[in-house]
Amino acid sequence: MSTNNGDPVPSSNKTVAYATFYCTRLADESAEDPYFDAVQLLIYQILHRPSTRTQLGIPLLVFVAPHVSQARRKIFRSMGGKVIELDYIRDLPEQIQPRRPRWIDQLCKLRIFEQVSYDFILYLDSDMLLTKSLDDIWDEPVSKQKVKTQREKIQGHHKEFSGVASLPDDYLFVGVPDTYGSRKPDPPIPWIGKDSINGGFWLASPSLVMFQYYVSLLASPNSYDSQYMEQGVFRHAHGGDGPMPWSQFPPGKWNVNWPRVEDFRRGTATLHDRFWITDEPWVEEELVGHWNEAKKEMLGFSGRNHVQDFSSLVLITRRLSIWRTAVLRSSLARKQSGSAASTSLVRA
Repeated sequence: MSTNNGDPVPSSNKTVAYATFYCTRLADESAEDPYFDAVQLLIYQILHRPSTRTQLGIPLLVFVAPHVSQARRKIFRSMGGKVIELDYIRDLPEQIQPRRPRWIDQLCKLRIFEQVSYDFILYLDSDMLLTKSLDDIWDEPVSKQKVKTQREKIQGHHKEFSGVASLPDDYLFVGVPDTYGSRKPDPPIPWIGKDSINGGFWLASPSLVMFQYYVSLLASPNSYDSQYMEQGVFRHAHGGDGPMPWSQFPPGKWNVNWPRVEDFRRGTATLHDRFWITDEPWVEEELVGHWNEAKKEMLGFSGRNHVQDFSSLVLITRRLSIWRTAVLRSSLARKQSGSAASTSLVRA
């Protein structure tokens, strides 16, 4: 994939990209949103952080839902992300209800398969802590070659419903399984069977035929676990006994969710968790520290390099707010300490 000096190999003749997705619905545009911060941090890690950035000039596509404000899109662009809007998947059956309300727009991610100007896209959820560059993932054997659809399995795989669109002649879908979290063995193993595809980390080849196939599955929500939205679609469409079985990255090498410190020390490339929720029993303090360290670096980088006045203003305002809060807490602590001391003297 690369030459000795780190430049893309022209003979590969493949257009690749990293990608993530942002879709938080905010009643107040000024409200804090950890996923908005996470997207910025992912952009920083993939494009700018010395220890994790791409050395191949691979772009990071930041897909956004239609309701995401222009102000937030502008911030993503100012950090180097290529912002692309994904339309909603419309006219969905009423039976499709996400397990969690914040997943309501996740089906937009199926439209990533409409981005046919790219040969291959590696998708990552935004709440990822990187430990190294992802560039070598394109050299994995499973990342390089499409595989033929096993049409002899179509009838058996779809016997429970009808009306499904045509399948592509070939495809590529490589992913990682869900893993046990803090209870998982080391290295991790799937926790709900061989087809437990995790929707937060996958590599695929965009295809309009594949997109239409996915959308046709939505019309039959009983054919897949629709509460898991696009992840349920992937698990059904790429089940191991079907015509388009998924391929798997080496366990524990490129991604784990519900990570442990051992995953960081082993060098797993991406650790997937909401590191800002520190009261969860499986979120380890050392990993939170690494997340916060990366955020601190990002804020320093943003302050030096942002050229968009609006973006700089937003970041500076946020940092001033944090600073003021710290000052107020320190002042209150001193007052309480002083009050306690005065009371002790009076009693004495």
